[in-house]
Amino acid sequence: MSRYVPPHLRGKVSANVVQPARKNIVFVGLDQWVMTDINECGTNVGLFTGGLSGCVAIALIGETKACLAHLYSRCNVDNWVEYAHQLDLALVWMRRNGGSVISCNLYAAEPELKSESWRCNTISEYVVHNCPNVDEVRVSKSTKVLLTYREGMFSGWGADIYKSAIDIRNTDTCYNTVTGRPYFTVYGMLSGSGAPSG
Repeated sequence: MSRYVPPHLRGKVSANVVQPARKNIVFVGLDQWVMTDINECGTNVGLFTGGLSGCVAIALIGETKACLAHLYSRCNVDNWVEYAHQLDLALVWMRRNGGSVISCNLYAAEPELKSESWRCNTISEYVVHNCPNVDEVRVSKSTKVLLTYREGMFSGWGADIYKSAIDIRNTDTCYNTVTGRPYFTVYGMLSGSGAPSG
């Protein structure tokens, strides 16, 4: 059986062209953080979160590890200390076995709004203070984030504008069905409002 080729590509591309492997996407829920390590989970993995309406996504990137957190919009000056404590746990895992955080990106739907601006500024200060290799935290405008391993490093993309062959809609599992192992190393909650894993 031959592979279907759309009409606009017929005659331009061979039907035997190998398509890039689809990433195994792990969904990061509300007030949840998920970390992956290519040494344990392989490179064909991605972390995804969406629905950033007042929320902020935090992408912590290391050489072989990446952590994506979805900070709920209920995070404020009154409960920041509890959130910071839970983020400390994510940093401990990123530093495990000699690892470190080498860059950090924040994503928010409206980063210029007062509430989101406070969260972005507070998280930026926290990361620069706690991660000696990070001098600056980049803030991008997006309601969805996809963090993948490509070309020898982890990269975060605002999924609103990211164009790729990766089909997020068709990835519905966090586990490798062949090995039975998860595509993530560890996950945790940022508050009692945290979404269950998976």
